[in-house]
Amino acid sequence: MATKPEKSKKTDNAESNRMKRLLRTQKKQPNNKQIEAALKTTRMHRKTPVNPIWSASWRRIAVLFKEMTGRFDPAIMSSNTDVSRAAMAKPGTNTWYKPLPMPKQPFSIGAQLGIQ
Repeated sequence: MATKPEKSKKTDNAESNRMKRLLRTQKKQPNNKQIEAALKTTRMHRKTPVNPIWSASWRRIAVLFKEMTGRFDPAIMSSNTDVSRAAMAKPGTNTWYKPLPMPKQPFSIGAQLGIQ
């Protein structure tokens, strides 16, 4: 017969501390109906957040975008391709990057020799 997996010590401590805290509050506030409902269950009373955590590689890419374009839109990292393409299409604000001026005839012999 299968046995239940053992609970971690941290979870047991958290549950026992929560029960002690609820009993202490019930003693102070005997008419509180929420405490009665909370004492009936030992489940976690709060869902953990599901926000994505930025990895080191994502941070590096964000810094690179910020340096090159002058801005970084977090929508660039979206898994939805339409959203990320739209975010990448927005113009940047960085003005230090300017293309080099091209001579009138860049492939002439004079241009290749540096004669204008």
